Amino acid sequence: MGGGASKPKNDFRNDTGADKVGNTDSAIAYASSLEKQAEAHCMGKRYDKALPALQEALSTRQAEQGPDAIGTANTLHLLGQLYEKLNRPESAIKMHERSLAVRYKIFGNNTAIVSQLTSLGTLLMRQGRMAEALPHLTQAVKIQEEAYGPVAKQLLPALANQSAAWYWTKRWDLCMESRARAMKIAEDTLEETDVRWITVLAGYAQVMIKQGDFQAALPILLRGLRVAETIHGALSPETVTWMIQLQRAYIHLQEYRKALPFARKSVDVCEGGNSKAARLRLSMALNNLVLVPCVDQAIHRSIEHIIPNPFLFSDWSSVYFDACSETGP
Repeated sequence: MGGGASKPKNDFRNDTGADKVGNTDSAIAYASSLEKQAEAHCMGKRYDKALPALQEALSTRQAEQGPDAIGTANTLHLLGQLYEKLNRPESAIKMHERSLAVRYKIFGNNTAIVSQLTSLGTLLMRQGRMAEALPHLTQAVKIQEEAYGPVAKQLLPALANQSAAWYWTKRWDLCMESRARAMKIAEDTLEETDVRWITVLAGYAQVMIKQGDFQAALPILLRGLRVAETIHGALSPETVTWMIQLQRAYIHLQEYRKALPFARKSVDVCEGGNSKAARLRLSMALNNLVLVPCVDQAIHRSIEHIIPNPFLFSDWSSVYFDACSETGP
């Protein structure tokens, strides 16, 4: 039978069959179109379809622009992000390392490499490779310091990432130093309603609580609750973790009457939702209410009937690292 040969499965050339490689301008446009295709696939969570498009884009850019071009570095970064979504961390690390190496050659120690340092450092941190992560995260802080000054708000995401690595390596002194510095920067540069306060206050309180200094954490937690209520609303789910931590602090200090209003309000905030997340928040809030010694025994019995196997939500890290991720790269 006659007719032209069909395109291979992963041939991304246009329908005319015109080969884009060989003409640099056309090749760059071709690679860009592949990257847009991959972006659309990622938005639809079709990561398996995005991968061959980005691999073809990288091959095209390397052939036409060279391995040390910024376009190649950008595509390597996109591939690194995609491998993270595909749960292939080792492949993601390799892509980010290659992208960083190219950016170093082009820019040196410049703010243009901060996002790549952060991507690689936070990925290594999530893999538990703190010794490898810390140099990248610390370098990001230093570059931002030199570019913007030691008390610039641009430093806050970099300090948050660096202090998180110190936290997970249990270097409480360095973690506290980094988060205290973030507090000072926030005081000098942020409005009280700036959402970045959530990250700063949560991080500062987190390390105090971890060290058992609940008395010092109390004013930070109260301020955090006030900021969360101002930004999100007094009855928003975002206030629950703050109230649970305040309750925990007051119970630890044996100030049960002060703990009770926060325990009750956290239940009030969590009631009414039908989603799985809302039911989980209500379960946690009810169980925390049980922990307050001055709660009436009738309430205990009612709660025990609702939750036969309650558990305590006392891990502060979720609110801090959720907030941290919003300000990251």
